[in-house]
Amino acid sequence: MNKSNVTIRCAQCNRILLQEERPCPNCGSTKRHYSVEAQCTVGILTSSKIKLTISTGFVKLVSWARNKLSGASKRHTRESLAIDRSNLEFTRKLHRVEEVTETGEYKVVHDEDKKFPAKRRPQR
Repeated sequence: MNKSNVTIRCAQCNRILLQEERPCPNCGSTKRHYSVEAQCTVGILTSSKIKLTISTGFVKLVSWARNKLSGASKRHTRESLAIDRSNLEFTRKLHRVEEVTETGEYKVVHDEDKKFPAKRRPQR
C-alpha cells in the first residue's frame, strides 16, 4: 500500500497531518486517527425464477435467469433457461449462456432454441 492511500488526522482537533508531524502543530496532541482508502470490485450473484401454472396444475412456462461462475474457466457467467409449454403441438426450450471475456464484454458460449413434441397437455 502506498502512502497516498493513508490519511493521518489528529485525534483531538481533526487536522490532517503529515507522517512526521508529532505532536500536532495545531493543538499539541500526540494521538492520531489513520484512514486507509481501498478499492475493490464486488460481484453479486443473483437469480430469478418464474413459473406459470394454470388452474388444473399444468405448468405452462418455467423460466429462470442466474449469474454464476463457469465450471471450466471460473469466469462470471449469465445463464437463462425457459421451458414454454403454451403451444399444444410442441414444447420450446430456450437456453442461453454468456461468459465474460478478458476485456469485460460478454460472449455467447451456448445458444439453444429447440422444439420438442408436446407431452401431457391438459384436455380442452
